[in-house]
Amino acid sequence: MKYFALDLETSGVDPARHQVLSIGARVAGHAGFYCRVEHQELLVQPAALRVNKIDLTLGHAVVLHEADQQLAHWIRSWKRNSDRAIPVGFRTESFDMKFIRRLLPVTFQQLDQDDHAVDLNACIHLLAAMNGISFQDLKRRYKSVAKQRILEANPDEWPEDAVREHHAANDARLALEIWDMMVQRVPLPLNELDAVA
Repeated sequence: MKYFALDLETSGVDPARHQVLSIGARVAGHAGFYCRVEHQELLVQPAALRVNKIDLTLGHAVVLHEADQQLAHWIRSWKRNSDRAIPVGFRTESFDMKFIRRLLPVTFQQLDQDDHAVDLNACIHLLAAMNGISFQDLKRRYKSVAKQRILEANPDEWPEDAVREHHAANDARLALEIWDMMVQRVPLPLNELDAVA
């Protein structure tokens, strides 16, 4: 199995009505993937653009079928034939996979055909319950420690002005780091509320 981080920013929550606005993905040992998706017509929940801090006028964008082809090609570039590519993210199963199944069919074919995905929020909920702390506190701690680890490992990879919520490339990088921390069982200071916040 090969795990990779995946994040989609969308114009709303319903894949039958809303569109993918940007895609970010990361896998250990390879260059990341990011693209912004252009649409002729766009059904947007204005709150989605505000939350995601997306400016539809900035940067180069590709149409959805090209983004789907590019993401699938990126996955094939690191995935061996026998690998099962399993996406990891903050709401991968409950959110991102719904859009992928419906709107990114070529990419979907590259993923684990048992339809597996790792939802970091579900993992964090479980760990929070096991440790008697709130989900929000533990998620904030994971994000803070992950950002520190990313900056310590390669300060140029994630400049301070780029560290913001709801950017597909940044969220994918953060998800990959948190997944790595969970797999390696990196301890977090659970008894000090502000230790890493």
